[in-house]
Amino acid sequence: MKKILLTICGLCILNACFSRDIYINPGKGNDKNIGTQNEPLKTLEEGVKRINQYSGNKPLVLKLEPGLYDVSKNLTVEYNTNFTQNTPLIIESSILPDHPDWSTDNMPIIISTSKPESAGGDLCTYSLRIETNHATVRGIKFLSNPSIYTKHFCIYRVSDTLSSLKVSQCMFLGDRDMMPIQVAVMVNGHGVEVEHCVFSNCRWAAIFFYAEGWETPVKNGSLHHCIIKDCYSGAIWTSLVDNDFQFYNNVVSNCRYFWMKNYYNESTYTIENCVISDVEVYNGEWQEGDKKIQGNYSFIEKDIIHNDKVQFVEPDVNNPFVVDKNNMHVKKSSVGYNLNAGIFK
Repeated sequence: MKKILLTICGLCILNACFSRDIYINPGKGNDKNIGTQNEPLKTLEEGVKRINQYSGNKPLVLKLEPGLYDVSKNLTVEYNTNFTQNTPLIIESSILPDHPDWSTDNMPIIISTSKPESAGGDLCTYSLRIETNHATVRGIKFLSNPSIYTKHFCIYRVSDTLSSLKVSQCMFLGDRDMMPIQVAVMVNGHGVEVEHCVFSNCRWAAIFFYAEGWETPVKNGSLHHCIIKDCYSGAIWTSLVDNDFQFYNNVVSNCRYFWMKNYYNESTYTIENCVISDVEVYNGEWQEGDKKIQGNYSFIEKDIIHNDKVQFVEPDVNNPFVVDKNNMHVKKSSVGYNLNAGIFK
């Protein structure tokens, strides 16, 4: 009875007119707790449930404490009119990468173990489906789903009428043979910003798809200060995206396609202050029948380095249990280091 009363009390506090932080701790939490730092929830599923129940008029912040988050079902943040520019939803690590106490060990890790569900004839899983406006996901490490027969999306947005989604300081780490990530950030709608992220061994890092039933190009999209490496299909795909899309201060290395866009997309994109090296096809084009070819289009380029090889920080084989916090980031001695790409701001 005490736990029930505490839960009811917590929901009342959650909907009160002040900013609310909900803490999740997979090690010592309990989903019957009220969600404070001293009495955290246990699962991300319960955290998303609390988000979907929110009816307050102040920002809501879901704080993920260090640990492994086993997402055993596809999680969807439902549309909520209470999330606005002044009262956003934030899902973030309790210790962000720029904090002095941050290390790779205390980054919350999300792994999907959910069963695939049918979507457009394919079997799909996803970690977080964000179907509301004014949301931010920050400081989280995403892995895939162990089933190699599913297309996994880490951050997913289906609705094409939404706006304002920010993905910041996250890492997306796939494995082509064992835990493939189909697309790390797969989004429809306007106003998507992806910044200071690391994408490694994904099939695609980011796909900006379409908006408003294909009636208008996606507006106000951006991808900047990111590292995209070893993506075996490609780095970025802009299906029908306006030429106001911003792409700058990125490092792209060892990807099959650098950029893919659909054959009817007539936008011309400006790319600035980037290193783009070791790509098989620079400007790809998708045609009907799922045919991908080299496209007959170009970019407006400003300060782009193409031919120099990027060097990344790697684990020290002589000290395998000592992990440099700059692991997977550009070495100081390498081209591209001055771009400040990666999860640190």
